[in-house]
Amino acid sequence: MTSVLSYLLVGSIWGSTNVLMKLGADKAQDKGSIAYLKHVLPPFLLNLVGSSLFYYLLSSTPLSLVIPITNSLTQLFTLMFSRVLGEVRYMGRSEATVSIQPPLRSSSIPPSL
Repeated sequence: MTSVLSYLLVGSIWGSTNVLMKLGADKAQDKGSIAYLKHVLPPFLLNLVGSSLFYYLLSSTPLSLVIPITNSLTQLFTLMFSRVLGEVRYMGRSEATVSIQPPLRSSSIPPSL
């Protein structure tokens, strides 16, 4: 039971911090600024806590269980947290907001050879 909760904890920490680091990096455009560190550093440090727990799990439970379960849960929690925080995915890309593109005119499409 403890290992199941640990799997869920690692997956939720990694899943949430993936989204928070991406959103923080998008907010602070200047990568070398203090604002960038303020937005990215706290989720990064929390991600390191999740990594420490993951390494503890690796030493105490079988590898064949830890790695696939935590990776699957990380993907699931990343999807959940990105939806909750308003990240929208379309056409294989993710955007913080939805943008509507005007339709292509037939004259802007190059003729095929």
